[in-house]
Amino acid sequence: SPDANPSKGAPARAAEKANCLAQSRLGVTITTKVDKRAVRRNKLRRRIREIFRHRRLSFRSAHDLVVIALTGSTDLEFPQIEEELCSLLKKANILARSGR
Repeated sequence: SPDANPSKGAPARAAEKANCLAQSRLGVTITTKVDKRAVRRNKLRRRIREIFRHRRLSFRSAHDLVVIALTGSTDLEFPQIEEELCSLLKKANILARSGR
């Protein structure tokens, strides 16, 4: 969509668009190019969803967010994934910059 704002960053890319719903929604894309093993892709997907679940109350308004994992992202630990995802959200001006 032309209104979506892509944000680049390692280990993921995010595109967001404000929605007129009462809550934010998340979509996660992790291809087999990121990691051949489904177990590792699913673990990364669960971690991203968990971070989103904890942070969505801090969003400035309701957004549709799509996170696209990049190669090497399945090798990161939870705190690293959380830091990168929060950084993407702050750059896109979705997440409030203060506090966790």
